Amino acid sequence: MKPSEHWLQLVAKTMSNRSCGHVEAWKITADAYPAAAILMSASGRSRQTVRFFNSREAAKVTPQKAKAKKEFYQFVNAKEEAGMYPTAAYNAAARAHPDLVSAMTGAGDVQFLNDVGGDIIPAGSPRHYALFRLPMTTTQEQWEAAYKGNGSIMAPFNPAKVFAALVELAQKKSTSLSYNDAITRCKTDYPDLWDSVELLSKEPV
Repeated sequence: MKPSEHWLQLVAKTMSNRSCGHVEAWKITADAYPAAAILMSASGRSRQTVRFFNSREAAKVTPQKAKAKKEFYQFVNAKEEAGMYPTAAYNAAARAHPDLVSAMTGAGDVQFLNDVGGDIIPAGSPRHYALFRLPMTTTQEQWEAAYKGNGSIMAPFNPAKVFAALVELAQKKSTSLSYNDAITRCKTDYPDLWDSVELLSKEPV
């Protein structure tokens, strides 16, 4: 069930319990279940909005990107000192060290990862987990749920869809776990992913 469908069930329950209208019930439900409201909101963002979100996140400077950039330009400088023109030196370094280009730009994970496509799910790896904001302790079962939740593609990364898929998995593994309790558990299990969900929910519709 999609987050929007879970949300409408919560709103309908509030309307029944409070004997109130839809607008009032929506506000009451949002106050009572803020995490469910955030996930519902983030899940409603368009594919284009998700792409813009990914681009902006990739553009942010982090210590890891700065370190990779420093290392990469050491290779560029070495090739220039060996007599290469700057452009040729850059291209040669990029071909020789795509991993540093990937880490330096932030968007390189998407650029250099090959989508398998179809029904074949790539084995989870630290690089996959980092791209999907998952902890390094992620199991193959959790990775498969996350990958399928993202539409069985590596990019664009939609944190809301990935998180919703992991919430669904948590409920399947513990049938006594309510939707909201599953969200709470997943917020704890996947804090970096949840941070991305919150950021996406703030993007314009």
